[in-house]
Amino acid sequence: MEENSLNNNNNFIRALTPKEKKLLLALLPKNKKGYAEYRSKINNYKIIGFRDKKRNNFFLGSENSKSDLTLSSAQVFACGSYKKYEKEIYVVIHQELENKIEIDISLDGVDEIPDDLSDWTFGSYSNWIPGKKAPNDNSQVREIHIIKNGR
Repeated sequence: MEENSLNNNNNFIRALTPKEKKLLLALLPKNKKGYAEYRSKINNYKIIGFRDKKRNNFFLGSENSKSDLTLSSAQVFACGSYKKYEKEIYVVIHQELENKIEIDISLDGVDEIPDDLSDWTFGSYSNWIPGKKAPNDNSQVREIHIIKNGR
């Protein structure tokens, strides 16, 4: 199928750009088992539709999938941000729903995803360890311990 083709739901189908893929895979550490399936899907799925092109809010799925914009967004699976001065790139990966993964990449003070993010500060709870400070701003994280049956 052509890179710029339309699926039977009249949605633009294209592969993720290397920059988009890099942003998403940064939220899914290789060393954590729970993220392996999502890493694989992100490497294989294509963009099958947009909820909001201006905010880079789109759906990933197989080429023969149909995006359904009437579905509410699923719960957040992973999120993180890149910051540099007053600029921020905020990335959200939603849980897979009906074999589709909704992605939201918000660019604040940035026109497009830079080629090189090495001098940007990256933070994500995907690598966070309980008891450590918050990954995005190094602040104290409020932990709430749940006690079964009130004990």
